[in-house]
Amino acid sequence: MNGCVRLTLLAGAVVLGGMQGAFALDADYWRGGWRTELGTDPHIYQFVIEGDTVRGHYCTSCSDVTTAGFIDGTWSETDGLSYTVRFPNSDGTIHTTLNQHAMLEGSQITVTGDGVEGDLILIKDPRGPDIGSSPVEMYPPGTPATPAMEEPPSQGKGAGSTVQPTSEGYWQPAPFFEDLAVDDVAGTWVALFWGGVGMNKQLFNFVRFEDGLRGFVCGRCDNPWTHGGLEDITLVGDVVYFKITHEDWGPPGSWHQDAGRIVDNEMIVAAFLDDDVNADNIPAEGPPIQGFVYSMLGPISPEATAGTSTENVDIWGPGTGDSVEPPEGREPVAFAFPE
Repeated sequence: MNGCVRLTLLAGAVVLGGMQGAFALDADYWRGGWRTELGTDPHIYQFVIEGDTVRGHYCTSCSDVTTAGFIDGTWSETDGLSYTVRFPNSDGTIHTTLNQHAMLEGSQITVTGDGVEGDLILIKDPRGPDIGSSPVEMYPPGTPATPAMEEPPSQGKGAGSTVQPTSEGYWQPAPFFEDLAVDDVAGTWVALFWGGVGMNKQLFNFVRFEDGLRGFVCGRCDNPWTHGGLEDITLVGDVVYFKITHEDWGPPGSWHQDAGRIVDNEMIVAAFLDDDVNADNIPAEGPPIQGFVYSMLGPISPEATAGTSTENVDIWGPGTGDSVEPPEGREPVAFAFPE
């Protein structure tokens, strides 16, 4: 489902805000990122729901790509989420498959099945998304949007975003790789275009999975609100196409189409394209490098990310340390789940 359709559904949910109780099990209450309580062993899930199909990703220390697995299954209002989590080796073969089930109960999701001792309780992260230059809307429907920052900082959120014309904005350092293969793209690519440097830098993880690629982007990586899925990863000539799924934020339910080319250790990406590309819908030619353009450096192998984590580091922002309690003046997000 494309972003336009999903945003139309969102608008309908807002109009019907006074009738939330009737939609308590609607997919909009389930979709997106969930995690265990702050300060406990991390388990982060991202559910991408389209119709009765669920995809997504799971990880513990999510900047450590060796902890990541990918979700496939079904969803229904009555039966909840039934899915597998499959964990790939570095060559794409699957080393572990977990069969799990999840049910929404009030404002929490309870996970049972393989790999879970008893019940695993997931919550919506009370920190919410990073505050940006415009309000960030969130699911479930009726949840107040984040406020907008008064002035974008010189570093951090909003820093580095740019609009570049092809002729002057990008000085190509070498020929683009031709006939991209999985090995050219697979790995973690570090982007500094949105999160700035440091904690909020964006990590684009293209992971070998069976014969192709699956992936996710995060930054910071312990907060599921700063995650997105990478869907429909498609290699065509010198272009890798992928969609970034903002499943429950910014504005909620929106996907956007990006297209990257690789030169040396850089991926240069044209974003927010009008195309909707997948294996059954291949453009006749790649898009020009213009409009909203960003650059990423990589790839870093999954093994090289092992042991990295932002869990319990300045949980509520710079200098806040490992306390799970919000600092003075910081209000946790009040999510609009029915009573």
